[in-house]
Amino acid sequence: MFKQLTLLFIAFLIVGLVMTRFMPTPPMAVTSGIIPLTRLSQQISMNIKNAVTSVLEQRDLRDRYNLNHEELQSLRNEVRQLRLEVARLQRAEAVRKTVSPGIFTTAEITAIDPSPLLSRLRINLGGEQGVQRNMPVTVPTGLVGQVMEVSSREAWVITLVDPESNVGIAIQGKSGRGIAVGAPPDRLRAEFPRNVDVQVGDQIVTASLGGVYPANVRVGVVDSVLPLGANATKRVAFIKPDVDVSNLEEVILLRAL
Repeated sequence: MFKQLTLLFIAFLIVGLVMTRFMPTPPMAVTSGIIPLTRLSQQISMNIKNAVTSVLEQRDLRDRYNLNHEELQSLRNEVRQLRLEVARLQRAEAVRKTVSPGIFTTAEITAIDPSPLLSRLRINLGGEQGVQRNMPVTVPTGLVGQVMEVSSREAWVITLVDPESNVGIAIQGKSGRGIAVGAPPDRLRAEFPRNVDVQVGDQIVTASLGGVYPANVRVGVVDSVLPLGANATKRVAFIKPDVDVSNLEEVILLRAL
């Protein structure tokens, strides 16, 4: 369309030049006769010129729109990345304030062990990034587990509900300590001395018994307590973890104790 308008404009321009510069001066009667044709030719040329100008302006506007649209998309992506980074920093700050100041780094979860009998997560950082075995792994809502295996660029985390996991625990606001082991798929089995007053709804936290976890990190809430037998030496309770590892996308690694 643009090419056709341009050719038509050039044609009328050439005709106008020929009519005004190279043709002999016609008699007055002839001149009077062709004046309307000359004006019509000039008007058509002007209209074509305006049309060409309009097309050029529209093309320029379209190019500007496309450029602005690309810049807008780029800015939106930057804003999205900045928001993710701010959220990541806020989670790390929450862990620093409520769990431990010894934050090492954050890591993304890249895989979950598909076995229904295990509960392990693969993260995207490994030995090359300074990750070490036994590093506590947590999120702002509570403890996740610890690093159990490290390769050069990734590591595996064993979570609290894995059957090979164990953690020293205490009841928040009460005396007495115990130990909890993983009870797949989503609980911990805790044992306390017989005289410990553990009740459903008690908040369980980590205990400072020289383990791999810092003290007073949220573990979960007592979900049920088994009846105490006459000859029982231990009080057994089941704990629902504060962290649902199936919904995690990112975890925070603490420095090993």
